Amino acid sequence: METYRDDGVDETITRYRALRGRYEDADAYDFRPLVLARVAAQMAATGAFDDAIALASVNAEVYPEDGTANGTVLMLEIQRAYAAEDVAAAVGVFDALDASDRSRWVTFSLLDSVGWTIHRAGDEDGAVTIFRRNLERFPDEYIPHESLADALIFADDREAGIALYEAWLQRHPDHETARRRLNGLR
Repeated sequence: METYRDDGVDETITRYRALRGRYEDADAYDFRPLVLARVAAQMAATGAFDDAIALASVNAEVYPEDGTANGTVLMLEIQRAYAAEDVAAAVGVFDALDASDRSRWVTFSLLDSVGWTIHRAGDEDGAVTIFRRNLERFPDEYIPHESLADALIFADDREAGIALYEAWLQRHPDHETARRRLNGLR
């Protein structure tokens, strides 16, 4: 981040490549995919989405089979669409990615992360929209149910949130996490 602040994204990428080339096997630096993904996320948090995507793309290039590296690029593309336009644009980018040759990196955790980022920024309605789309796309996964339920509860639609937990438990009666959440809400 210091190199980025002082010299920009191109120099940051150049420096990363040089350090990785020189020290990859020396344990002098941590070159795991999550490290560069976190730096890209820090860039995005400042609104520098193009720079963040450029850095995350290097990570995906270096680790072409890694879900974190590739998923970070997709997540940032969705977040950039939201920041530049609105939640409908973000959903549109998600749908386009899901229909593309990069669809193997589209997971429920991708939209879940975007939804909570939007929620933390204060856009409860936008977060609910993202979580609804995630649940539509991944109806058999628990996390999309839980996130939508919790976002609805935060948005003062407690009954709708409870109904989601109840519906999940009808299909999965032994799911302890959902049962604990529902009992806590009641």
